[in-house]
Amino acid sequence: MHLTALGHSYGSLTTGIALQQSTPVHDAVVFGSPGLGMQSPSDLKVPQGHVFSEWSDQDPVPRLDIAHNFGTSPYQGISGGSVAGIEQLSTGDKTGADGQPLHATHQHGQYLDNNSTSQYNMASVVAGQPHLTIRHVQPWEVPSPPPTPGQPIPAPPGREPQPPPHR
Repeated sequence: MHLTALGHSYGSLTTGIALQQSTPVHDAVVFGSPGLGMQSPSDLKVPQGHVFSEWSDQDPVPRLDIAHNFGTSPYQGISGGSVAGIEQLSTGDKTGADGQPLHATHQHGQYLDNNSTSQYNMASVVAGQPHLTIRHVQPWEVPSPPPTPGQPIPAPPGREPQPPPHR
């Protein structure tokens, strides 16, 4: 039997607390979470690399716990930095492994919407196929293409492009 724990909103807090006990859980996915009641992902008794999180761009709940009363955030980019050991999954417009388009979720109550990227990701984990999930990519992780010879060098947002190098 393959057992996956799913926790949404404050239910993810109780899920996180439960996962700090001895459980038969193989994978866990939390979504729209204010925190898991943990200090470190190693507090969770889930095999390493098998804890996943989803955060929709307009969901305010993950930002509610400024004082960390609910433990360390399970998300990259909240409170600065990343959370090693918790794989953040995409909730944006993507394409599934079967080539079907998946739509973004934006609000706190949309994570389980049919044909959404977040639902697809959860289903992949529940099916024991986490290699099919679509990972969230932070803006700083997107590789920049090399400059085209003779063209201006691309600049970060808010800065002017640099002239091409002189030969």
